[in-house]
Amino acid sequence: MFGENSGRARSVTARESIVLTLQVFLINRVILTAISLLTSNLFYDVPGRDHGLFGIWHRWDVLWYIQVADHGYTWSPPPIQSNLAFFPLFPLTMHVLTLITPFSAYAAGLVIVDLSFPATLYFFHRLVLRDFDADVADRAVYYLGLFPTALFFYASYSEALYMLCCVGCVYALRLRRWWVAGLCGMGASLTRQLGLLLVVPFAMEALAWWRSQPRDGLNRYKPWLAFALVPGGIVVFMVYLQARFGDPFLFLRAQAAWKRGLSFPWDGAALDISRLAHIPGHFSAHTRGALEAIATLDLAFLVLFLVLIGLGARRLPSAYTLYGAIVMLAILMSPATGQGQPLPLLSISRFDLTIFPPFIVLGLLGRSPMMDRLIQAASVSLLVLFTILFVRGRWIA
Repeated sequence: MFGENSGRARSVTARESIVLTLQVFLINRVILTAISLLTSNLFYDVPGRDHGLFGIWHRWDVLWYIQVADHGYTWSPPPIQSNLAFFPLFPLTMHVLTLITPFSAYAAGLVIVDLSFPATLYFFHRLVLRDFDADVADRAVYYLGLFPTALFFYASYSEALYMLCCVGCVYALRLRRWWVAGLCGMGASLTRQLGLLLVVPFAMEALAWWRSQPRDGLNRYKPWLAFALVPGGIVVFMVYLQARFGDPFLFLRAQAAWKRGLSFPWDGAALDISRLAHIPGHFSAHTRGALEAIATLDLAFLVLFLVLIGLGARRLPSAYTLYGAIVMLAILMSPATGQGQPLPLLSISRFDLTIFPPFIVLGLLGRSPMMDRLIQAASVSLLVLFTILFVRGRWIA
């Protein structure tokens, strides 16, 4: 399923992985901090610029997580947006930090992100080294850390914590540390409902282990006990919703306020293409042009990741490709196609960010010096652009 450990991970020490991780983390922070401060001082229309560096990142979903961390969950039926659309592990961790430190919920969120992001880079590096050489692993980590939407590893969003849980789960599976993998999988499904899909690589590895063990040995059943933890995260949230609000599926119903619903996987892309010619609603020419640009970028990121997942089919362990494909399918089956929503592929570039197998494929493609320069130039350029827009209060993903 994953393939045997080739031993190449042993040629790169943990210390070397830590050094690389810190390099990428610092480059990401230097770029985003510098662009944030320049944007705040060069543009007069930056909301919250008087509050300094932290204040100008205090927007969009950050506000929802702070609301949950400070005041808990509340339910409002659609079309009113409800914070029940946001899974609990990230805001719960923020809340716990506010209890044991002098930090506000917002500052606590930034601390969690600043710890989770480098940890994600480290475990991702070690994971890639299980199957590929150090150069591929190094490039994959750089491409992830400098990806255009890697700004969400800087803001107080759940992406860093979620990806840490996902990569940690798969890395633990490779080491056959079943309970660690189960706990990481549970953490992922407590952070995002897509975390449930870690059952795919978990089941594939558990099945391979089960078949390799003596039929009369109890040891062959150990992975399946840990496997049950992965869906346990969503089960815990559903039990809470049932006890608090009397409906365990409110997190699904809440999505309707963002115009999301179950659709065929091609519906979002088809609608995005059709709306490029005519964005619905009464928008100014400037706003309409901005929406058309975002819709085009959403479609481009969709195509990019579909191509990378396809290329990975013959280059990556089968479990990685299947996991990436199923996560992408789940994303495509819940587009924002509701009436009045101008962006059917809403947030897809941010959702794609946490699918790790395509970044390994990029690391492989980067063996070509020309491709490596192209990937880096495109990534950093768009990262800078997206950061400027985000800081100015514009929608990115």
